[in-house]
Amino acid sequence: MYADEAGAKARMDLIQSIAKGLPAVGEHDYVKGGVLVRVSRLLRPDQAEEYQAALGGER
Repeated sequence: MYADEAGAKARMDLIQSIAKGLPAVGEHDYVKGGVLVRVSRLLRPDQAEEYQAALGGER
């Protein structure tokens, strides 16, 4: 949880920039307001998108 959506998105961007160089640590990330949900890369995309739908957020 972050103070606002900008903080959550900034953290998501940092995580994703690091993961680009290390594909083995990649994950699915979703933001809604100040909430950042990080979901294992081991889930199929359709499974991970269920978290996005539940959150009502964006990728």
